Amino acid sequence: MGVIPGPREPALKEINHFLCPVIDFFLPSWKDKTWFTRTLEHAEGRLSRSIIAVAVNDLPATRKLAGCAGPTANQMCGLCWQKKSDIANFDYDTWK
Repeated sequence: MGVIPGPREPALKEINHFLCPVIDFFLPSWKDKTWFTRTLEHAEGRLSRSIIAVAVNDLPATRKLAGCAGPTANQMCGLCWQKKSDIANFDYDTWK
C-alpha cells in the first residue's frame, strides 16, 4: 500500500511514476508464475500467479475499501464483531 501526498490530485503521468516500480516488481510473477513448494492447503506445492489491484481514493474511501474502521466506529472492521475497546484481545477463540 502506498500514499501519494497532496495537496492536489496527481496527474496520470505522476501516478505512473509511482506505480511503475511496483508493477515491474510483480510482473514476472504474473507472466512466469511462481512455484510455492508447499502451502497450507497444498502440501505437494502449487503454481500461482500474482495480480495487482489499484485503487485511488481519499482516506475515508480507502478505509471502506479495505474494511477498516473509521475514526468514529465502535467495531474494528466490517468483517467481525470485535470492538475497538477489545483491541488488545489477540485470543481469536473469544471473538464472535
